[in-house]
Amino acid sequence: MGTVVSDVKYSLRQLRKSPGFTAIIVLTLALGIGANTAIFSIVNTTFLRALPYPDSDRLVQLAERYAQGGGRGISYPNFRDWLEQQEVFGGLAIFHSAQSKLKTEAGTEMVSVQHVSSDFFKVLGVRPRLGRDMRPDDDTPAAPRMAWITHDTWQRFFQGDPDVVGRSCACDGQVLTIAGVLPADFRFYRSAQLFTAIAPFCQSLFSRYAR
Repeated sequence: MGTVVSDVKYSLRQLRKSPGFTAIIVLTLALGIGANTAIFSIVNTTFLRALPYPDSDRLVQLAERYAQGGGRGISYPNFRDWLEQQEVFGGLAIFHSAQSKLKTEAGTEMVSVQHVSSDFFKVLGVRPRLGRDMRPDDDTPAAPRMAWITHDTWQRFFQGDPDVVGRSCACDGQVLTIAGVLPADFRFYRSAQLFTAIAPFCQSLFSRYAR
């Protein structure tokens, strides 16, 4: 024990004699610890921590692959074919992410929007805090355009109005009727703030990415 203490004292004295060298050592340690912390945070979030949904161990993500290799998202027509033909999964849902201009009485702001299929919330095991769930008849091309907003969106743009269901907002110029408010602890990809059924928007989404 005495030898260890002596070695430590000697090391500290040497470090004090060479402040520049000491600074390099401390900086190297700080960078090493910081890099390891960042890597662990990514691994923990991506691989170790459970998804924040009920029965998250039963959720899987599907993708298509090019013949030459490499993955890609699933097209909506292919998703509809899978939905009609599959007998393996308890439910299937698709989502499409977009940045859109949300206009409300509080002003206009760019928000993260998710266009989703009708079973999306059911697959995740999430039910709205206010209003109703998304139904199959919402997810048809001619259906009225409805919106499900997050708790944060409800507070920021609608001041937590308990009668927000039935109010209107505009998303990229398209008028939406709010059908539900999601739970306060609900989170999804890219910090999504508003959800709509995908089928009523398919034509405009296709046109947007075809240009």
